[in-house]
Amino acid sequence: MREFQKEIAEKTFRSEGKNTAPDHRRLGVQVGEEFLFMHLVQTGEVITSPVITPVPHTKAWFLGLFSHRDRLIGLTDLAGIVGHTITENNKTDKVLTCAPSLSLHCAFRVTRIVGLIDIAGMTSEIRAEKETPWFRKNYVDKNKVKWREIDLQILINHPTFLNIAL
Repeated sequence: MREFQKEIAEKTFRSEGKNTAPDHRRLGVQVGEEFLFMHLVQTGEVITSPVITPVPHTKAWFLGLFSHRDRLIGLTDLAGIVGHTITENNKTDKVLTCAPSLSLHCAFRVTRIVGLIDIAGMTSEIRAEKETPWFRKNYVDKNKVKWREIDLQILINHPTFLNIAL
């Protein structure tokens, strides 16, 4: 996992001098069958599934708490919070922590990390739906794969996310 993170950091560093503007790069993830991406500045580390302590009387998408680097972190199933069916933990699932700059110690379980995505060549569509303001735009890449941009800052500050009690 550390090698993967080192590779992403090196690719990011090498691409700084190229014509691709840093604002066009996102971290792509898959949750179930859906593809999402988010700004790199909102993401932290990618870790394997930690030992999770369940919290009673919380919503199904809140998986519990775990300790990482001397911090207590709340773990959310990203598929569940965005409206998909919550599945059992898979050995291939990854945990994506939020950047410390977001000021909330939280992480998201995802099906897999796709990697760095350049959205410059994608076609974007403005979303009309207002119930989920953390989704910014929908995109379609050159292979006709549909992607949704998620703003983690908006998500983790939204009452839907903050109210984990049943």
